[in-house]
Amino acid sequence: SQIDGRPADLPLVSAIIPAYNAARFIHGAIESALAQTHHLLEIIVVDDGSQDDTANVADGFPVTVIRQANGGPASARNTGVRVATGEWLAFLDHDDSWHADKTAQQLKYVQPGISAVFSAKSPGVSAVSFADMFARNYGGNPSSTIIRADVLRNLGMFDDDEALIGVDDYNMWLRFLMEGYKFSGTPTFYEFT
Repeated sequence: SQIDGRPADLPLVSAIIPAYNAARFIHGAIESALAQTHHLLEIIVVDDGSQDDTANVADGFPVTVIRQANGGPASARNTGVRVATGEWLAFLDHDDSWHADKTAQQLKYVQPGISAVFSAKSPGVSAVSFADMFARNYGGNPSSTIIRADVLRNLGMFDDDEALIGVDDYNMWLRFLMEGYKFSGTPTFYEFT
């Protein structure tokens, strides 16, 4: 699962792909992670109790495949986080794909005090308060973000309560802000208060 060729001075990034009944799509997600210009440390596919050939398709690539009983996307992401060895975590839904420069571009916005970077949803917005985030998810979906592994672990990771399926990432961003962490968005720098 190790990707060779990464310069030693660049941050280590682990890509985590939660997958459920994704045999038709998973190859596209994995190929886009493998094509990153910032070579990832590892790619982890978590097969979340699929009833199809998801795990077998993923096994055909240089990735780590973990199988677990179905627990939902947050549970699968958390399983990947537990085994990831990267300094940064990048999440990729099984039916999404990344532009080849996605990770490299986001890492340009990593500055001291920044614990996550996401693709900006609202160009021109220069600051977002907790109340702003509560009213609207400025963090976007997990496929568009990277976050420091130690920060996500300190937050207790994603809440995998099944009642939060579909908003588990939003829940995490709200907790992120409540704890005083800051993140930036590309291409506009965001300050969160």
